[in-house]
Amino acid sequence: MVYPPTKLTRPVRRMIMVFLITAFFVAAPLIIAYTAGYRYNWQTNQIEQTGVISIDVEPRDVEIIINGIHLEKRSPLRLTDRAPGSYRLEIKKTGFKTWQKDITVVSKQTTYIKNISLFPNALPIRLSTSSTDPLDALTGIYSPTSSSTVEYTDNQNVIWQYRSSTHSLSNSTVPIESLILEAGTSLGRILNINAFRAIIATDRGIEIIPRRGQNAIARATLATDKIRLHPFTKEWLVWSPWEIWTIYEDGHTSLLNRQSEAISDVLTLDRHGVLLLVTDTALIAFNPGYYTSQALWRGGKVERAAVDIPAKKIIFLGTVGEQRGMYELTY
Repeated sequence: MVYPPTKLTRPVRRMIMVFLITAFFVAAPLIIAYTAGYRYNWQTNQIEQTGVISIDVEPRDVEIIINGIHLEKRSPLRLTDRAPGSYRLEIKKTGFKTWQKDITVVSKQTTYIKNISLFPNALPIRLSTSSTDPLDALTGIYSPTSSSTVEYTDNQNVIWQYRSSTHSLSNSTVPIESLILEAGTSLGRILNINAFRAIIATDRGIEIIPRRGQNAIARATLATDKIRLHPFTKEWLVWSPWEIWTIYEDGHTSLLNRQSEAISDVLTLDRHGVLLLVTDTALIAFNPGYYTSQALWRGGKVERAAVDIPAKKIIFLGTVGEQRGMYELTY
């Protein structure tokens, strides 16, 4: 067999060998880094390790869309090797309201989307046209704020008494601990006292007073009289027409949300912390953990509302269309 002449001279063969060796030493680290989860970030011009997105929502057979790309997987799912940055997440299902949020993936960390339930596209169902208000019989959320007593027993069975002459709360321990109210303040209700702080309703608003030795807690006054205990998280919800705060067990406070619509009431929707914001014309679900809001119903008039959490129903007195009565809304 006769082979055609070749021009692969010795220098050419050496150049090819050098090229292949160089390509190997350049490509090998890149391949190893890629399989180890490293990516080049075009926004920061740096090589960063990837993150993970973990999604677990109800119902399971939802459609998950990330940056406009429909995923074939269903909840729960775990997306590995995600480049750090911002992603637009949409969760859809026919007959339900779409949940969407911009999420951030951080290098070497997992971004969790969990304890999320899609709300159905439901309409209010009229229960009664009676002008009476049966909402007083509903236990939508536990609230221990109806008492106006000036004597209080905390969860350690310690009795606290208010003395108007000194504007102070004193307990029955030895030595006696006293919590002094601001000068000129009148006590309304003793709401809650634990090992960290006392929550007092006064004529100035809701006051959070640190207990003795709790130097990390700042004394604070929230200018409102609206307060309610969250039955699952054991945090205190405080709201004005435009803002919602939470008071944690350790006495620290946090602003949860500011609204453009005046809030008349705040109720609990589930054990994961999702809240129902009641306005004059709407019922709005607000998730403080993800800072997302969804109007469950809007367009009529809402006078009062309560929540049946086990049945996942909102009962409200109001006007839908031209008809005033008691309505039920499934969520």
